[in-house]
Amino acid sequence: MTPADLKRTPLHEAHVALGAKMVPFGGWVMPVSYSGIIDEHKTVRSAVGVFDVSHMGEIVFSGPGAAAAVQHLCTNDVGKLVDGAACYTVMCYEDGGIVDDCIVYRVRADRFFIADPDGNRIEIIQWKRPYLETMNDE
Repeated sequence: MTPADLKRTPLHEAHVALGAKMVPFGGWVMPVSYSGIIDEHKTVRSAVGVFDVSHMGEIVFSGPGAAAAVQHLCTNDVGKLVDGAACYTVMCYEDGGIVDDCIVYRVRADRFFIADPDGNRIEIIQWKRPYLETMNDE
């Protein structure tokens, strides 16, 4: 893949204007550093940091079986989430191997949003499609 083939987030120009060191990541051009890891660490600990999530895969589960479907995908108990809350978790294969990490957001009791850092949403959906289809039949 050449640099011209890499995708850019809507914040790409802002990152460049702010002096970010841009690197290839999962088919995207992403910022890896601005002022150095120590300075950035101190800033996040004492003030605020912002992370561009535009490159992440997005999966939405909605309807009466949404919570059960998301619970089946993730290792954390998403039933503990309240509306507007999120948790960082992992999705595992049946043998315990990790498919990917993700962030699960509960929008409301019957609507969940999953942000997949590596943009593997197609793989994740295909991996669990047979299970999700049997849930719809119940």
